Amino acid sequence: MAGVLKTVGDYFELDKYQNEIAPVVKENYDMIQKMVETKEKECLNKNLDNEQKYIECMQKNAERSQRALKRLEYGIMYWKQKTYECFHNEAYKDKEFKNFDRCKPIANRELQEIFSSFRL
Repeated sequence: MAGVLKTVGDYFELDKYQNEIAPVVKENYDMIQKMVETKEKECLNKNLDNEQKYIECMQKNAERSQRALKRLEYGIMYWKQKTYECFHNEAYKDKEFKNFDRCKPIANRELQEIFSSFRL
């Protein structure tokens, strides 16, 4: 695990990036929430005439959703650590000019991969 960033300015760079990416994260979480809701509606539509089948469908969906959301949570934790490490490594380079922008496309791509891999 990477240590602390080198200067207060380095923390501002990381914080600035987190603020930039926040709308993308929210949009993806909203999309995932809609996926979960769609699966719940499918259970109802498929089983309007059978309460027991509806309950079983919802239980299976709940279990799948919990597993998928847990995988997503772990993926986000991993992404946060990798992003922090990139900023940390950039902060400790022996250069006057720190290129934190180098970390952003890498982090963006990895984050998109995490959200794209979400399956119920």
